[in-house]
Amino acid sequence: SAIGELASGITHEFNNILTNIQGYIQYTIDNPEDVESNIKAFQVIAKMTEQGHNILKNLSMLTRKDITNKERHQIADLLSDILKIQEKILLKDNINVVKNFLKNPICYVDPALLQQVFLNIVLNAVHAIRPKGKGTITITIDESKGNAIIKIHDTGIGIDPKIKDEIFNPFFTTKNGAHNIVGTGMGLSISKNIIEQHSGKIYFQSIPEKETEFTIELPKYTTAYLPKDIETCQKPADISTLSILIVDDDDAIRELFKTLLQSLGIQSITFATNGYEAYMLCKTNDYDIIFMDVSMPVLSGIDAHQMIQNEKPNQKVIFVTGIFYEDEIKELVDRNQAYGYIKKPFDIKEIKSLLYSVASCK
Repeated sequence: SAIGELASGITHEFNNILTNIQGYIQYTIDNPEDVESNIKAFQVIAKMTEQGHNILKNLSMLTRKDITNKERHQIADLLSDILKIQEKILLKDNINVVKNFLKNPICYVDPALLQQVFLNIVLNAVHAIRPKGKGTITITIDESKGNAIIKIHDTGIGIDPKIKDEIFNPFFTTKNGAHNIVGTGMGLSISKNIIEQHSGKIYFQSIPEKETEFTIELPKYTTAYLPKDIETCQKPADISTLSILIVDDDDAIRELFKTLLQSLGIQSITFATNGYEAYMLCKTNDYDIIFMDVSMPVLSGIDAHQMIQNEKPNQKVIFVTGIFYEDEIKELVDRNQAYGYIKKPFDIKEIKSLLYSVASCK
């Protein structure tokens, strides 16, 4: 059904574009001497071509399944940049902006894509307020249960309950040209896809003729994860006596671990360059904790962990991974019953916290 609706929307949009292009081409062929009209015709054709390009660009965003340009960013900074850009439009439409930034959480995001989402929702709020002549947009940023919470509230005309289940559908729009507002019906569907590809959620609540509030939830950036029952036993402890095995095929990563651990007073550090070496070392040695890279030649960290667990079920293993998606990593840890994980690039504070948890729970 959803694919059918998407195909129908694409067909409708491109039929309109092709109708315009074909009509104007036929006119110019039949009237080659009408220079002034032909110039206008080619201008329309150029506009239609650009419109088709934008539809294809939006479709690529809608179907995008992987985001590779993620960086650590403070959410309030990204939103403030958007508000600064839209300042003149907001003033022109008599819109007051209230920034209720209770926290400034750091998230691992593609900044351009996330700002595209913020811009789309802010512009939707502007369009909702415009028929009233004036209004207020209130933006709240907070944190809850490991997530950044962004709320964008407007005092516009609201959303009709009859269409609440359709507004995230591709090509669905209520902007038909009134108040100089024309919509493509792609903004919210693309926004939803972008947020979901960041392992987040987007939803809204609205009262017709009164207000609308969109809420975005994004996982806060963390470089390490421990199951909750382990986190609770963290307390200051002596970590200098810990025996640690570092398993990574990258020489620089192993050397970095060595430097970080020695700076914390830890001397008993052993290295392995692949999962099989780690497994063989564990057969004859005991380690308080193993930092295990997930992707390695010869034997992967996951396979090595399973082999070690078969012989030493209580061995604590921390996966070291470059996977960006929080849900994927946590599922990997939980499925393999690992002790936790750290993400590259890792933070010495997070490693220290992990080591304290191991030492205090020995």
